[in-house]
Amino acid sequence: MCFISTELLLSLEEHQYALELIMGRYHKEMLQLMMEKKDLDTLPVLSLHEDHAEEVQSQLERICEMGQVMRRAVQIENKELRNLLIISKSSVRPQEDDSSQPATEEEAQP
Repeated sequence: MCFISTELLLSLEEHQYALELIMGRYHKEMLQLMMEKKDLDTLPVLSLHEDHAEEVQSQLERICEMGQVMRRAVQIENKELRNLLIISKSSVRPQEDDSSQPATEEEAQP
């Protein structure tokens, strides 16, 4: 009976050792699968974020270009308005001078 008990004990130890090896391999494989799945899960999200960042960058560049065009248009408009103001001031001054000269001539005649 002691012999059977020793054999059973040795067999049980072998089974436990084999089970530990199998479970160790199982845990290793599961960890690798989880890491690969994690990479697979994050790739679409990362790709989506990269696409969104590129789109935002493109829109930002277009907005900057539009701002430069608008700034240039305002500068040109401002220049033209100043030219018109100069022209209108120069055309108003001679009329003021003309209206003041006859008044002095009329005052001199009576």
